[in-house]
Amino acid sequence: ILEFRNIIKDFYFIAILLAGVLFLFLDGWFGSPIFGTPSLPMTYYMLEVKDFNYIIFVFIIIIFYTGEVVHRDKSVNYSNISDALPIPNWVIYGSKFLSLMLISFVLVNLVLVCGVFNQVIKGYFNFEFGMYFTDLYLIELPEYIQLVMLAFIVHILVNNKFVGHVISIGIWVALFGFRNFAELNYNLFFYSYSPNYVLSDMNGFGHFLKPLTWFNVYWLSLGIIFLIIGNLFWNRGAESSFEVRWKLAQQRFNNKVAFGLTFFTITWLGCGAFIYYNVSVLNIYRTSKEGKQISADFEKKYKKYEFAPQPKVIDVRVNVDIFPTERYAKAGGVFTIVNKTSEPIDSLILNIGSPISHTRIEKITIGNSEPTLVMEDKINRFFIYKLPQTMHPGDTTKMEVVMDARYKGFPNSGLSREIVYNGTFFDLNIFPSFGYPGDQMTSDKDRKKYGLPKKDYVAPPQTDPRGLSNLLFNDDADYVTFEAVISTEADQIAVAPGYIQKEWEENGRKYYQ
Repeated sequence: ILEFRNIIKDFYFIAILLAGVLFLFLDGWFGSPIFGTPSLPMTYYMLEVKDFNYIIFVFIIIIFYTGEVVHRDKSVNYSNISDALPIPNWVIYGSKFLSLMLISFVLVNLVLVCGVFNQVIKGYFNFEFGMYFTDLYLIELPEYIQLVMLAFIVHILVNNKFVGHVISIGIWVALFGFRNFAELNYNLFFYSYSPNYVLSDMNGFGHFLKPLTWFNVYWLSLGIIFLIIGNLFWNRGAESSFEVRWKLAQQRFNNKVAFGLTFFTITWLGCGAFIYYNVSVLNIYRTSKEGKQISADFEKKYKKYEFAPQPKVIDVRVNVDIFPTERYAKAGGVFTIVNKTSEPIDSLILNIGSPISHTRIEKITIGNSEPTLVMEDKINRFFIYKLPQTMHPGDTTKMEVVMDARYKGFPNSGLSREIVYNGTFFDLNIFPSFGYPGDQMTSDKDRKKYGLPKKDYVAPPQTDPRGLSNLLFNDDADYVTFEAVISTEADQIAVAPGYIQKEWEENGRKYYQ
């Protein structure tokens, strides 16, 4: 408590805190207007603004005052007295760390106070304290504590306040630099980082809470390991060289310390293994460089199909079953396709552009016959099928496709949000599209680096025959007739283009036509 009082009475602490609170309040007050239209001060937005400017002040406070707390006794020339007192090491050490935890607790609660204050002033009283508490105490507070843990071990090992500040800041600058300039963003390797998440009134925290919890346990376990090691090296007395503290650490090492280190190391590695399984086994993680290379190779290999003649859809009949709780969808569609070109079509070029990570073609038939798969590129989800019968100009046939789209585990980015517990949103991209999907690499700098020609952004002339035969946003169809039957869980409502014709319940699910 004494350490905590010393911090909150400090003039510089008060000044930094007031500046942070001012920015926090103003960010929440002005909101995020859409085309000049202000939004209601909803709770999810009051929580989002904490990552705008306030987080910078939090970082400054934690980094600076961790060093102040660790070295306070020496700074005021009290260490010779306090170190001689018959007080257990863990009591002094623990009190200093606990004071910083209390500071972290104050910092997260200021977000709640500013958010509610903003809402009250604007006459909005749907506070959603459950959302406040979950975000601030289960997500944000652990992150602040992780920052304290790292700064704590740095200052203890370095045993110099100013050098400790420099190294602590340097570590975070290096982490930021690697992620933003070296384009390495594998969260498992970057201390205190976790997947992104999105709050919404419809979905709340949804599926995002699970990966965030695993990452917080992962990093807190490592942080506790830091604290145990820091306690071993905690300096008491006039001798402060690393050699002396190393011998002291060996003397302090006992069965309790060994058990603590073993337990939290196993927890840390176990969580890391589970996260790796989800991110890199159930899902695919690619670095930015790998993604660019795949895009360049895709264009070099398949650009030749850009103007290959393909049929157009004129009628769509789909049945989509959505399972929000399990986060997957089963979609079946019957598409009437016609060859509107002047050339015969003997092959169907399909690409899956669905953002849902695990989307696959479960079944496909053309005119009641299965086409022959002649080329399959699973990495780029690009396929070529030989038609059972060549489509001559003007020919019409039926194409039936059944798709399975789902999520497995959680990805590195976290932003897998097409199918969620409440508020699922996706379009007909769940079905494959025809032809070459377009160049994936648009940066001229990257195109030159990977041996691709400079992209021509000039629109074709108005008399261009291909341009005249396609709509602006879609090459698959012109105008179509559309019908959909959508089923979802009994407590949800489905929305699709058109006018609702019928709705009913069957086997505990709701259906909409």
